Amino acid sequence: SGNPSKEQQEQKFKEWSNIHEKFESQSPDQLNEDEIKKFTERKEEEKAKDAQKGGKTKEQPKSERAFQENLDKDWANQHEIQGRNIYQELRSLRRIEESILPYLNDLTELWQNIITGSSIEITHTRDSAHSSGFDLNIDSVIDNMGAIYAGQSSPRIYDKVITKESTVEKPEIIRVRLVVDKSGSMDDETKQNVLAKTLVLILRSLQQFNEMLNLTRGSTGSKLKVETQVLGFSNTLSIIKKLESESGNEDPTIEILNTLKMSGAERGNTYDHVALNHILETQDEVSKQRIQQGKILDVLFEITDGGSSDAGATQEAVKKMVEVGVHASAFQIGKVGRDEERAFNYAWNSDQNEKRGMVIGVDMQKLLPVLSEALKKYLGGVKV
Repeated sequence: SGNPSKEQQEQKFKEWSNIHEKFESQSPDQLNEDEIKKFTERKEEEKAKDAQKGGKTKEQPKSERAFQENLDKDWANQHEIQGRNIYQELRSLRRIEESILPYLNDLTELWQNIITGSSIEITHTRDSAHSSGFDLNIDSVIDNMGAIYAGQSSPRIYDKVITKESTVEKPEIIRVRLVVDKSGSMDDETKQNVLAKTLVLILRSLQQFNEMLNLTRGSTGSKLKVETQVLGFSNTLSIIKKLESESGNEDPTIEILNTLKMSGAERGNTYDHVALNHILETQDEVSKQRIQQGKILDVLFEITDGGSSDAGATQEAVKKMVEVGVHASAFQIGKVGRDEERAFNYAWNSDQNEKRGMVIGVDMQKLLPVLSEALKKYLGGVKV
């Protein structure tokens, strides 16, 4: 029947708006609010305990800070970019990393568990119709009553627990894509601060995962590698960071500094479907097949402070992504109007088999633990 027309999409959105409140009450968020709260409180407690060890504070000694600053100056001098103060950008990055250290450490544990875990899954199942064993199967006894009375040797009337080993499906490539809102309403200090922390958390942590994989390939024999991509949207698409397979061997820290510089707000609306469609259009049939086969794990997180300027087009793009096998989620931050929240929920949560859009709201600092838990959800089952 083809794609729905603009008028059909608008009619669907009106129908969705009428049942929005009912959907809200019947569709709890996938990421449990209590679990997020507990996670945040636990990290704050750990931070406070760390600060008390060995004295009242755990500030970096001046000598260590001076040493790190000298290293950063040397690094910045080697990576000069005309028109930019790379040293100051690097110092700003260091402050962001320090502020999100509990979340970086938490994800480090996840990467360690993935690398040291076994790729062999052991299952135990009860199997019937055995000629020996310790557990009688009453149904088998009844079925074999004639053979038992006839004195037949070894009737199959016992159950046994069978242990089976199977290799856990493991991807060869993990792709984590961040799609970020660059519309005019994102020109807000708090939103930009939260966005910067989010970008650093995802990019730096997954860079670390890749480094850990490279260091252990000799013992694990793993082919797994991790790629990240960052796209922006307003009225048009912005390609902020390419996948590693497309960009070559760019310095990881320079990539993060470039990403932070290019992710600022600009004038425009919230046409997020242009970024989603770009991802769909750049996936060839081979990639789609490998996603379906589990050889590629493709995860997408969108961060926005609005609805969708074309909610129907976004909804269609989300549906196509899910059909391909991409794990797509979106997070709405900041104070938004009712219409924007409805548009967001229509695009991400209507006509889906599960809720894919989560409203973070004005408490934007919740975005970090939410994304940390989302990464655990999608990557926690990976084996190397």
